[in-house]
Amino acid sequence: MGLVKPQVGGAMTIDHTFFDRYLHENDEDWTRRVLRKILTLHEPQIRQFEYRIRETVRKGINSRNAILEAIDAVIHCAPILRWHERYLDWQSIVTDAMLVAMNAEDTLLKSEMFVRLGEITIAIDDHKAAVAVAELALHNVVGKDEILELEALILYLRTQPYRSFQDISIEKIRRAVHLAKRHAERSDLEAKLYQHLSILFTHLNKLRMGRKFARRAFVLWRQLDSTQGKIDCLMALAYNARWARHLDQAERRLKVVQDNILLGQHYTQYALILYERGAVAIERDAFGDAEQLLLKANEYFLSVNMRHHIALTYQSLGLNYTCQKQYFVALKFLRKARESWEKLTYAYGIADIRVAESYLEYKRGHLKRAKVLLDSAERLVGEINDSTLRASLQTAIDHQRWLQGGS
Repeated sequence: MGLVKPQVGGAMTIDHTFFDRYLHENDEDWTRRVLRKILTLHEPQIRQFEYRIRETVRKGINSRNAILEAIDAVIHCAPILRWHERYLDWQSIVTDAMLVAMNAEDTLLKSEMFVRLGEITIAIDDHKAAVAVAELALHNVVGKDEILELEALILYLRTQPYRSFQDISIEKIRRAVHLAKRHAERSDLEAKLYQHLSILFTHLNKLRMGRKFARRAFVLWRQLDSTQGKIDCLMALAYNARWARHLDQAERRLKVVQDNILLGQHYTQYALILYERGAVAIERDAFGDAEQLLLKANEYFLSVNMRHHIALTYQSLGLNYTCQKQYFVALKFLRKARESWEKLTYAYGIADIRVAESYLEYKRGHLKRAKVLLDSAERLVGEINDSTLRASLQTAIDHQRWLQGGS
């Protein structure tokens, strides 16, 4: 049975009048209260009341005393609304908040705003902005407030994969760990630091260090009774296991995460877990499981127009059917993926799908066509901005050339 979108529900009762009651008030205290209420809303409610939430947040951004609460509301809502039809309006709110932060006279307030804006830019995959905001946050706070400096350092380390691993700063890692231990009363920040160091070291292929930091973070999140923190750590451990090619272990951890997500509250996250499990299943040669998981995930992504993930699931389904030698079905999904990537004008996706199509043609015995597609993919490599993705794709192309006999 496929996934269906849940009805709006949750712990609190809320309707349109809840927002309308305060949208025309000029009392900043009330605005701050409403913005804090937004942080308690679950995904279905955020989608239902998107317009009123957006207008409340915009009001908060324009209010001197409610801007931090407004930014927190954007952090909470923006990832859920990443593919919403009104998402450009949310981007304009983020831009307005950036301008307010740039013009703030209080350097600590400026840094605090940049730290929170960094969370948003990471959540919406704006890597270039995330790097710039992280550097601004750190520049404005060093030597002035150690807790805020720790938050800025965590943000900086989170954006390391968007730069280059060649210029990683060991001093910044040491400083962050030192501050986390020095301010043990903020165990939430220590847990967050270890969690992101786990991801960073896994990226660097230092897998033992990655697992060590993830387990440290998990212990702290468990002490804090943070379900989301524990889920994030399990995701980091699953990512580490997949990187180490321990695929059965990765699948077990993803399954634990799936079983612990409250479906009615975090529906997008649930669908993303299905996609990740489907991708791991392909690597495990469990093609039947992969098909079921990816089709379920794709059904949800289509229902909310998550265009990037629609393209990803089409491509993964195409690869899955290629591996099963169901070439005509594979071709249908790969064509859908190519059309999706081209509509998104996403250079990496456009190049990557040509590598997948090349593999399909190679498996079908069409070697000349496979080479043409691979050459086409390689010409696109230079158009990819992200150096990590660029290197990853070049490695995939080189592997395909070797597989196809050095053609």
